[in-house]
Amino acid sequence: RTFYSMPQSVTDLWHDEQIDWLARHGITVTADELRDAVAQLIARLPAALRAPFRKVRDRGWHQRLDEGHGECLLRRRDLAAMVAESIEKFDADRYDLDSFVVMPNHVHVLLQCRRGWTLRRVATTWLEFTARRINKALGRSGHFWQSEPFDHLVRSAEQFEYVRQYIRDNPTRAGLK
Repeated sequence: RTFYSMPQSVTDLWHDEQIDWLARHGITVTADELRDAVAQLIARLPAALRAPFRKVRDRGWHQRLDEGHGECLLRRRDLAAMVAESIEKFDADRYDLDSFVVMPNHVHVLLQCRRGWTLRRVATTWLEFTARRINKALGRSGHFWQSEPFDHLVRSAEQFEYVRQYIRDNPTRAGLK
């Protein structure tokens, strides 16, 4: 996601929703615990609540991204094209690309890395290259992307199809053309 994709006020509301969900399930946490130690919090949850909490947490986050907060610079076709070109450039060389979508403030990509390439290395090359190009086009410097991309290991054919469909449907769910 882009560096300015999630204003603090939106993040605070997302945290409040999680705190409310946990409270409805008999668990009291503070915003600081949620913000600073979520992995430890999840580990302390009863096993039956871990997956549902992760689902609520992840869906809430993605919903907010899709609402189009922040600068949404990738609405500009020229900037989105820079990102798309970068993703497509090493398909069938460094990775096998299944699908991707460039949203106004984030990107989804489904791929399988080839031997000798890790997702971290692939993503770093995209993020650094596109940040330089986009900042040059905007006449500015500094952060463009968040420093740590979110990744997810797909573990089954069902998950693969779910992620593929999610990517395909993301622009429609976000109210884009």
